[in-house]
Formats: sequence, C-alpha cells, structure tokens
Amino acid sequence: MRRKNATVFFALLFLCCSVSGCTGEKLPATETASSASEIPEIVSEPVSEEEDAEILGHEYLKSELLSECQVFLDYGTDIPDFYTELNATEGSMDFPESFDLREKNVIPEVRNQSPWGTCWSFATITACESSLLSTLGLTVDEYKEKYGEEPDFSEKHLAYFGMLAMPDADQFPEGEYPYPLEQAGEGTYPLARVKELPLNIGGNYLESASAFASGIGIRSEKEFPYQNSEGQYDADGDWSIPESERFGSLYVIKNTNILPNPSSRDEENNYIYNPFGTEAIKSELMKGRAVGIAYLADQSVPAPSAEKINEFVDSVMAVHPDIKKEDLQKFLYYRNNVDGAASKQYTDAELREMLKLRLIIYEIPEDTYDIDSLDTKQVRTLIFTADLGKPIEEIPEEEKHIYLSFTGENDSVWAQYTYDIDYANHAVTLVGWDDHFSKDNFLADHKPPEDGAWIVRNSWGPDWGMDGYFYLSYYDCNIDVPQSYEFFTNEELNGTGEEEEPTDGENTAENGDNEATEEKEMTLINQCILENDFMPAEMYNSTLFNKPVYAANIFTVDEDMDMDSVSALTGDLNAEVTVDVYRLKDNYKDPTDGEKVSSVTETFTFAGYHRMLLDEKLHFDKGEKLAIVVKESVMTDQGEKFAFVNTSALGAKGITYFRYRHNGSDENVTKYNRGIINPGESFAAYEDGEWHDWADEVASFRDSALGECVSYDNLPIKGYGVMGSGTITD
Repeated sequence: MRRKNATVFFALLFLCCSVSGCTGEKLPATETASSASEIPEIVSEPVSEEEDAEILGHEYLKSELLSECQVFLDYGTDIPDFYTELNATEGSMDFPESFDLREKNVIPEVRNQSPWGTCWSFATITACESSLLSTLGLTVDEYKEKYGEEPDFSEKHLAYFGMLAMPDADQFPEGEYPYPLEQAGEGTYPLARVKELPLNIGGNYLESASAFASGIGIRSEKEFPYQNSEGQYDADGDWSIPESERFGSLYVIKNTNILPNPSSRDEENNYIYNPFGTEAIKSELMKGRAVGIAYLADQSVPAPSAEKINEFVDSVMAVHPDIKKEDLQKFLYYRNNVDGAASKQYTDAELREMLKLRLIIYEIPEDTYDIDSLDTKQVRTLIFTADLGKPIEEIPEEEKHIYLSFTGENDSVWAQYTYDIDYANHAVTLVGWDDHFSKDNFLADHKPPEDGAWIVRNSWGPDWGMDGYFYLSYYDCNIDVPQSYEFFTNEELNGTGEEEEPTDGENTAENGDNEATEEKEMTLINQCILENDFMPAEMYNSTLFNKPVYAANIFTVDEDMDMDSVSALTGDLNAEVTVDVYRLKDNYKDPTDGEKVSSVTETFTFAGYHRMLLDEKLHFDKGEKLAIVVKESVMTDQGEKFAFVNTSALGAKGITYFRYRHNGSDENVTKYNRGIINPGESFAAYEDGEWHDWADEVASFRDSALGECVSYDNLPIKGYGVMGSGTITD
C-alpha cells in the first residue's frame, strides 16, 4: 500500500502573548466564513483501501488529500513527526556532552515580542541570524564592525507581510497593480474577533518558509523596528508597513529544513521518544544553525515589568491606602505570573488573602463569595478568572497545568518538562544542549525519564527566565516541528568559484581592495521571482506514487531577466529532486512542449523549501513563456516512490466545520486563507503520463463539502533571477 500523505499542520497558531482587541478585516465576498450557528452537512469521506494498481492518478491523490482534510479539520494536527513512517534511525555521529551557540558569539541579544503574538517570527529570525552569521564566518561583534550595525533583522516585517493578504486590485489605479493581477487578494485573512493587524493572528514555521521563498524576508531591524510609528511599544499605535515594502531581502534563503521530531506518537497518540530527532537537532546546532521549535508553554506572557507592577501598586494604594504594599505586590506578581510566580507554591491562607485583595481592587463586595467555604481550586479560579463577580457555580474552574520548575539557589534555574500530550502553543529557539542537565531540576512529581535538556532562547525579554533563556527536557512530550534555515553566500550565487571573503550573503562590496574591517553598506537584492503561490502554507502534502509523477508551473516573463535558480518543496527524508526548465513554443500544448534549456538534480536530507542554482544563467526576453517541471523520488521500506507535493491551508468554509467539530468553538483558530489558482498556471502529470491543469484538479477536490473547507494554492515551484544581466552586487 502507498504511504499516507506526509503532512505538517498547525491548527493552533503560535501566539502566547497577552493581547486584546476584537475588530477585523471584512471577509471577501467570494469566500466567507459562516457563523457558528450554521451546521454543515459534512460526513467523513471514505478513503479507499483498494490495491495500488486499482487507484491511480487523480483519484488516488484526491482520496489522500481529502483524508488529510478530515484529519486536520477534526483534530487540528496529524502526527507530529511524519518522518517516522520512513523508518528513520539513529546515525553514527558523535556529539559533545554539551554545546552552546552563545559561546560561539553567533546569537544576538534576547528580544521581547510584547505586545503581539509574534513568537513564531521572533523564533524564526533568531534561527536565521545564527545561520547567517555562521555562513558568513562572522561573530556578532565582527558583523557589527563590518556593517556598522547589529546582526538584527526585522521580526515585524516577517510577521506583518507573512500574514497580510495580497492587496485587492481596486486599491490601486487601473493598470498600476504591482503584482500578478490574477493573484490579487490571495493570502491570509484574520477572523473578525481578532484585532485586524496581522501581527496578532499568530503563525508558524511553515509560513515563515513560504514567506522567505516568495521574497518576503530578511530585512533590517533598523529599517523596520519592532515599534509603532511613534517609536513606542503601545499596541494602540500604528504598526503598519507600506505595501511597497512587501518584497525584498538582504539575504537569499537556500534551504528550510524541517527536522525529525524528538517528540513522536504511536497510533494511539501515546508519546514516543525519537532519538533520531535529537541527533538531527544537535547536528544542525553544531553547524551553527539555531533551531526553531514549538512547545506547550504553561503561561501566557510577556508579563508586566516590575516597573509597571509598581505603577499599578501606587495607583491602587492611592485609592486603598490601608492595603499593605508587600501584600499587593505579592498578589500582582502571582496574578500576572511575574518571574513564574503563578507556578510557585502558596499556602491556602495566602491564596485567600490574595482573593480578598482582588475583590477590593475591583470593588466587588467581599460577601459576594463565602470565601471560608471555598476549596483551594475555587479560590485559585476566582483569582484568575475574567468573570469575577459572577456566582461561583457559573464560573468554569481554572485548570492550570504547571510544567515550568524553579530550582537552584534563589530559584535561578528555570526548566520545563511537559508531561501532558497536548498542542504546542509557543515558538522558541534552541541554541544548545546539556546531556547532564539533571532530571532532578524538574518538578518533583513530574520528572522526565532521563537527564538531558535543550538550552532555549525565549522572546519574552531578558528579564524573564535565566536572562531570557530556560532549559527544556529532551523528553518533553510536545516539542513540535523543529526547523532550521540555510542561506547562500555571494560566492555561491554569482558562481565565481573564487575564494571570496564571506559577505552578507547577497551583497558584495564595490570593486576595490576594502579591508574586512571597513564598514560596508547593506542593500536589497535586485531579485526577480517567478511565482503564483502567494498563500502561506499551513500544510505540506507529499503523496507517494509507484510510478514517476511530475509537477509544473508555467510563467510569462514580465521583463527581460537572467534566471539563475529554481526552487521546489519536499515533504520527505532524502528526496531526490530533478528540475527541468523549458523555453516553450508559441503555441505550446503542455509544460514540456518546447526546448529543455536547463536541468538540475539535487538530493535534500530534510523536507522544506529548497533553492537550486542552475549550471548557467538563462536569459529570457520580456513576454517569453517558460515552464519549470519537477520530479521527486524517495526511497521507502517498499522501495523507490515518487512524490507529488502541494500546499494547502484552512479555508473560510473550514471555520464553520471546525466550530461544528469542536462544540461551536474556534478559539484556537485566528484566521483563514484564500488561494487563487487560474487555468494554465500549474499542471500535474500522474502515472498516465498526461498533463492535467491543477486548476481543474483542485476544482474536483472541492466538489465535496469536505474539500470546500480547505484552500489550495498553485504548486510550490518558483524561478529566480535578476533583471537584465550581470552579477548581484551592491
């Protein structure tokens, strides 16, 4: 039998930041999210169990994709590590007992994501910064000396444009739409209850990869600082970025690597430790690449600063001078989880005094509750609930799971072990490890099975944790989707073959004999990208066939260009990718109806986006049509298989289904997506050898109620180059 789709999906977007607001963008008329009261008539669609020879081509792909739709709409996620079905095993690489990228000085200072739910962008940028420095052979200090600024790239730019749909055509004068007109309005839309700014709807690493591949990406923090237009961190200010700044990058992404997960599952969703995942992460770290992960945080912070707490204390005591300052501070630290106070142990009497203080502060009569008769869980619930003042029987109990522990002198060692199996909700970055980090550092009644922990950089500022860091057990049950990033050097892109001094990856100095220490200006890449897939990918589908299958995109060149590279997406371990470029005839019949002008084959260890350099640059005149054709193969325990890879995401109609399957709730969904596939853009060829227009294929997937819940996009194949001719310089 064929293997089920290799799929990664995040129904729970990484937020983990206290935010507010309930306004949102208007849903487009062509695809609207229904209300929670509308119950769709959707049933599980059977997935055929026939033998391979009896289910071929389109019907097999449709069956597999609809099966995946059912899984992620019902449960929000598939297995956390899709590599396990390919029998990944431990390697033979020897690793040191401990390792820390901070000692290599390739990790910039800790930053703070407040006031937005942008942890995914912060974790991504941290991983990219370390990878870039390691690629360039520079430390943080050397980079600053060379370029006159910190290696500090904009989390705001990635989060803003990574989650902002392409503008509608009517926002521009006729004939002046700056992007492919056929793709206008494609992308991500927030639900109405979510604050309209795209910084507040969460995100994930797959969407980071989509943004980088499309030309959104590594921009300077100096140019797009993480603050509003008035230079403040106030969420009520203007945080927007002009649409003209959507595309452009200082560096070129080479590979995004989805690594095997140390936290795996069996068929009953029980936790299984996967040592191959630990080895893969360690290997990337030793190459100088910090690794982004998701995990289950037991707190939602950044918490207010001590300064903010003290300001609130002063304002309360001005109204209630009889309250003891130290009692009020203790309550506020506990209520807002400052320095992990909500995870610490307090006596029953202390908790009841905190509740009395809260009633006073909110001017609710103390006799509203018979405090002495409440049990400890009820007292804790009233301290944290947003429904204070309602009868206790109407307030749902706070089920607070604690995973973060504090040990060492003055509780100086922060360590987390998540023993429950649940959804990840926060993105962070791994920068090192310690095999001998004792399991006794974790909660006494919930210790991991063995010693060993990751060194983790958070995005809640240097005042949180251990100067912004904490330890996470190797055996944490909810580590999810480890991902690293690789970048090109200028030498690779220009194909000089010379032993150039490493530079900023895409921009070299002006011709001359500048010393390495001379300050150089950083400029944007003059990059032209051929693409039609502008919808961020929440899910990668890799469907395996017994015979070769092909994917292709056809492009019309808008301006004279020299194409130097192509990209494709993989969803398997050790996928061999062959990309052919065709210059099409005037009246071409399919993506191969023309002259094959280039071909490149590479094998990629991990799933992800991969950009491949052509042997020689290809010149195309304005108006020419070209096709990029991709074939992927992978070895499995059943022999060689051939992968067809596409992307998808939760569509507007999927919100209704999600509510239906989750008791009317969509609290963990913040957005929906809109993909636009026009005839003649993407094509698929299955075992029958015939080319099928992807627009028609997707239309047939969506002919069922289940298929309508998902938004598909053009196939993830792109071409890259520069306008005119010449090398890329600054």
